[in-house]
Amino acid sequence: MRRLLRPIPAVALVLFLVWASTPLWRITGALPDRLARLVPAAQAVFVVGVLGALICLVVVCWQAWRRRSAVPGVLAVLLTAAVVAPVGIVTAQAGAPDTEASGESGGPGETLRVMALNTYFNGVDDASIIEETRRLDPDVLVLSETSPAEVSAVERGTGLTSTSAVQDSDGASGTAVLVRRDTPVSDAAGDEELTGHQTPSARLSAPVPVDVYGVHTLPPAFSDLISGWEDDLGTLRDSFGSSDVVDVPLVLAGDFNATVAHPEFREFLDRTGLTRCEGSGGIRRVTGTPTWPDRFPLVRIDHILIRDGSCEDGGTVRVAGTDHRGVWADIAV
Repeated sequence: MRRLLRPIPAVALVLFLVWASTPLWRITGALPDRLARLVPAAQAVFVVGVLGALICLVVVCWQAWRRRSAVPGVLAVLLTAAVVAPVGIVTAQAGAPDTEASGESGGPGETLRVMALNTYFNGVDDASIIEETRRLDPDVLVLSETSPAEVSAVERGTGLTSTSAVQDSDGASGTAVLVRRDTPVSDAAGDEELTGHQTPSARLSAPVPVDVYGVHTLPPAFSDLISGWEDDLGTLRDSFGSSDVVDVPLVLAGDFNATVAHPEFREFLDRTGLTRCEGSGGIRRVTGTPTWPDRFPLVRIDHILIRDGSCEDGGTVRVAGTDHRGVWADIAV
């Protein structure tokens, strides 16, 4: 019986390493939709595969030590390193801020505080949004899955004002960009039609010109939406990676339904030069704090992305009634 059970840790190690390697897979678009939706899900929580592999690695090494045979342990360590190291590198580097550039641009300048929140089909408690918005006091607030009624309530309670009309829908399509009432705004658009949901934009003329976009992509969690999710990220990639993009600081904020574990999201970041503003230092600056689901967040799918600016600080915020945690960032422009 022991001989039959002995290979289990090694087999489990291989299976967990397969899971851990999924961020390197670029096969979603080649699979039928019913299968394709499983790939982003596995990629999003690849860390579970890494943890499982490390536990199995300990067991395999312990078995090798018990049998006085170093070969299985050495092979297990090399195999684990060969998978985990490349995955760690590509996910950590995707959209990571340039610390040297941030340090050079850290002189006198203007700081823009941005906050973004998915309001869960505009069902979040308005008073909670208002309370947390007042506490953080952002210059820009992006609400996704919102509604005209919800935006009006936030406007009354915070002094912020929407730059354009919000789509009136019972679903997830409504997105709003709100700014301080005294902020000069030009070139505001209600929907740039970059994703399957409303994508408003506005140019803030003061303290310096800054283009702000509210983003909400389709989720890859359903077979009938997986192609739309890929199209959304592809459209964002092509739109903000083109050579004719206006050379002013750019901020994209909202629910991207994507993590750095998704090759599609990493390609979008690489092509556009956008960086993630997720923290002021340490591991949080590299990985960001998870934002979904709200109670026990596992993945960061809500982002504030910047170009031609530097990330000073950032974090998350809990608001009652939504399944996401909000994100905020201080951006030097």
